[in-house]
Amino acid sequence: MNLAKSDFGEAENRIHKLHRGEYDAILHVVGAPLEEKMSRRKKEELRTKEEIVKTVHVTKDGSPRKIGTTIKGNKEYYWTKVDGKPMLGNTYEGLIEKLYYHYGGDALRHAHSVEYYFNCFVREYEESIGSKHKTARNFKADFSRFVSRELADMDVRDITPQYLDRYCKKLIVDNSLLVSAFKNFKTLLNHVFGQAIKSEIIFFNPAKAVNNKECYALCDQSVSSAFDYDDVLITDEEYAAVEREARHRYEYSRMYGEKHFYCYDLMIGLHNELGCRPGELTALKWGDCKGNLLHIHGQVDSSKSYKPTTKNERGVSKGGRYFPLTPKARQILDELRQRQKQCEINSEYLFCIPNGEHMVPEAYERFVKNVFAAAGVIGKTSYTFRRTVNNRMEEAGFTPSERAFLLGHTPETNIRFYTNPRKNAVLKKFEEHFCTGLPVVYPKNTIFIQQKIPETLMFQGFFVK
Repeated sequence: MNLAKSDFGEAENRIHKLHRGEYDAILHVVGAPLEEKMSRRKKEELRTKEEIVKTVHVTKDGSPRKIGTTIKGNKEYYWTKVDGKPMLGNTYEGLIEKLYYHYGGDALRHAHSVEYYFNCFVREYEESIGSKHKTARNFKADFSRFVSRELADMDVRDITPQYLDRYCKKLIVDNSLLVSAFKNFKTLLNHVFGQAIKSEIIFFNPAKAVNNKECYALCDQSVSSAFDYDDVLITDEEYAAVEREARHRYEYSRMYGEKHFYCYDLMIGLHNELGCRPGELTALKWGDCKGNLLHIHGQVDSSKSYKPTTKNERGVSKGGRYFPLTPKARQILDELRQRQKQCEINSEYLFCIPNGEHMVPEAYERFVKNVFAAAGVIGKTSYTFRRTVNNRMEEAGFTPSERAFLLGHTPETNIRFYTNPRKNAVLKKFEEHFCTGLPVVYPKNTIFIQQKIPETLMFQGFFVK
């Protein structure tokens, strides 16, 4: 007979409190020597396990099973029957321990760690309606990045607000975390402890007591780190190296014959012109080409299915958006059509696999990662193209609302996440306007207002002609 995990919950919590010494007052040994405390705790733990073993170690009619002694090899053992077979223990305590673990206690010994409840949360999230596979992958990446092995193995009942506060501050200082990264870590902790609370293992979330203001003060909040051109944008030199590597892979694919379809190099080229999301890039169709405009109104989501809405429309189509095609973008589309025609592919999608079905964002992002690494472009992803296109428009004088309109998000999002001014370009622009020694050129529509001197102050010595 095996009991459900919940049936052992109360006994496990009592045993855990014994390990932490929380029953010292109950056992009336507060001032006793350590050896005496440990002895009494062990007895109390045995009594707790014995109680639950007597509840489950019974016959079919509910009578307690016999526990006796036997001689085997000139040595006395304690024994009982389990599933028709004898179970032996060197001592009575040892036999009770074996029986306790046999009936389910063993499953509880490692079931209260931070890692256990994190895995429970992720599993439930992935199975829930409307869950996003990419978000689940981000949770796992954050856990690997922020949670040490020591914390992952800790029992959630042992973690105090004081411990978490020290851990958070050390994590921030050692890794120079940004505020956004620290918030991701706090979100992760809230999910872990929320799962433990749901399982009625703990009744308080210690992460709620961490002093956020003190942690924010330790975070890296410098403008240079948040808007570092080298970190989030791709230079002309870097893109040239990426383009050469992508083209080399296309040429290498020719060894499989002229009928072998390959388009990843063209995907990178078009992405660098449009700045759309990877899911929108893989969802583009030939019917979306409207003269000199490209209609972006769909996406391939995390389930690898085509959806007739963009990410910012949140499931309700609002007509998508249009993006003008540059001369290079039109050249890329012409070459793409020629390749499909040469390989006798008849697909409604721009970027497809040989059977005509659309590509998936994960395959494209994996290709970008490999090409960037081979070209020596470190620490950048496919979203680099999106930010770089936004930067081009910013330097051309487009306002945040205009950039947001073309890229498909709000002006607030554009300023906060996509506006990354290049340091050298900003310095050069300032020097050209204010450091050349030439007269300042004001806009034509500037209105100059001449201040009139009050007559009451005209002759009081305040003004010298």
